[in-house]
Amino acid sequence: MVVSHRSRSVFATGNITQELFNVAHTLHDPDVLLQAHHCAWPICWFRGAPNDAKSHAEAGIDLYDEARHAGHRFLYLGHDPAVCALSINAVVHWLLGYPVQSMQLERQALDLAWRLHHAPSLAHALWFICQAQSARGDGAAAKTTANELLTAAKTTANELLTLSEEHGLPQTRATAMAYLGWAMGQTDDVSGGIRRLEEGLAIYSHLGLRSNLCLMLCLLAETYFAAGQYQKALEQADLALATSSEIGDRWCLPRSHTVRAQILQASHQVDGAEASLRMALDIAAAQSAKGAQLHAANSLARLWRDQGKAQQARELLAPVYGWFGEGLDTLDLQEAKALLDSLAI
Repeated sequence: MVVSHRSRSVFATGNITQELFNVAHTLHDPDVLLQAHHCAWPICWFRGAPNDAKSHAEAGIDLYDEARHAGHRFLYLGHDPAVCALSINAVVHWLLGYPVQSMQLERQALDLAWRLHHAPSLAHALWFICQAQSARGDGAAAKTTANELLTAAKTTANELLTLSEEHGLPQTRATAMAYLGWAMGQTDDVSGGIRRLEEGLAIYSHLGLRSNLCLMLCLLAETYFAAGQYQKALEQADLALATSSEIGDRWCLPRSHTVRAQILQASHQVDGAEASLRMALDIAAAQSAKGAQLHAANSLARLWRDQGKAQQARELLAPVYGWFGEGLDTLDLQEAKALLDSLAI
């Protein structure tokens, strides 16, 4: 069998994954190659290399055949590789600045997961769709607009929670609790949201889980912040940053720095807030994470506007906003447009 030139590309992956690619190429085995890519796309994403994650996910989807690879969902990682590729690629596309394509990938992942009638694959899809939805939803704006996105995130998290309880999936149950808690905290019930998040993190701790821990800590920080519990919020944001350094989970760093800045600003520590936002912007730019970069740019531009630095705020935000060619009705882009309009007055 011929392995495509595109599939031969090996991006920023670990040594064991590299070994798996070597085996696939030596054997000219596209099925092993699919699983090599399946190992690679989450590693690249977590390491803060979304372009590489996207390339691996798309290479995996190119290799995937729904009938031929039906057995893979039972043998490798406990879920369907294409469901995984589509759902994680939804998060990655938001990071890279393509929110409309992100939503399309969510739909494709969910459609495939339902069609397969495989509960762990469906749970996997719902897990990362929640993650993509939480990434696209700005909490501060969502509290006042009751944005449809957060309603969708809450609904998806409820579906994930129900599925996890029906099939005894403790890790996905913990994750569902976290996303549901975050969505509750950004819409209608901050105290209830905190309880859900704390319960989800307690399950994580009991199971000894580290994957996705940085994001869960960040979600708790955002929810404490929404409740006005600034000290607890700062502790969780700092813990998210420390955990990122410890386990090498870098994709959530811009979001963690951004929420840390929001907490510091609310606590009247403006210099610290600006430093955290500059860090968020630098990391997001280095990762080519335009979605995260816009989120941080909105916060820093707003801070500078409030300090009377309108020109600096415009010069920061305008090129970031101008890069986007889709999703102009999503929260961060709406906020950027409104902020730029206010700076033009």
